[in-house]
Amino acid sequence: DGEKAEAARPILERHRRAGARVVYAEQGAVRCAQGDEVTTLVAVDELPITFGGVARYNVENVLGVVAMARALGLPDAAIVRGLRGFGMADNPGRGDIIERGGVRIMLDFGHNPEGVRAVMKLVTTLRQPGGRLVVVAGSAGDRSDHEIEGMSRAIAEAKPDLVLVRDLGGYLRGRLPGDVPRVFERSLVACGFPREAVRRVDSEVAALEHVRATGRPGDFVILLVHLDREEVRAFLDAWKD
Repeated sequence: DGEKAEAARPILERHRRAGARVVYAEQGAVRCAQGDEVTTLVAVDELPITFGGVARYNVENVLGVVAMARALGLPDAAIVRGLRGFGMADNPGRGDIIERGGVRIMLDFGHNPEGVRAVMKLVTTLRQPGGRLVVVAGSAGDRSDHEIEGMSRAIAEAKPDLVLVRDLGGYLRGRLPGDVPRVFERSLVACGFPREAVRRVDSEVAALEHVRATGRPGDFVILLVHLDREEVRAFLDAWKD
């Protein structure tokens, strides 16, 4: 975003003046520079994992990949070919979007406040006008209440229509069943989220069953901390349009 870019600019300039190589995104393109020499590598919106450039966290990941690949001596043509060919299908469970009956479902592993906030910003740009937003949330039991409260704030900022909260089976890690959903409920309500718009479900599949029963075309569902890959995949395979 603009603030990050402005904060990073003096650092990049110092590195360039020192003769070091830098990689950055500017005006919709990935650029590499060393001294006065600047190479425009590829347009950001040509890279599938950036969702046209709106997935800012994946733009940042691209910059890291380019810097590493160039440091290893890979030719620019090979780097660009790899980035253009890498899509969500190559990174299952991370920004993976599936459509069923006009309802779009994103499977992601956002599991901390900043990760959740980044994913929610992306989802906000991908939603259809008039469609409802449903968030399925959970957290491992060894996360502090403070961390779960941070995740709740990030969810509430996106103004979803419904939040379904669940325990993570096998990841209670010292908490009692229901403790984590209770923290989510309390935190969401404290953020001003309507209590009646928060519901508990037993699992990821149970959440998707609710979505299938109540969803309508145009709705968008984000399933955070996606762990039950085989069960969810089987459910989605059986969900016919």
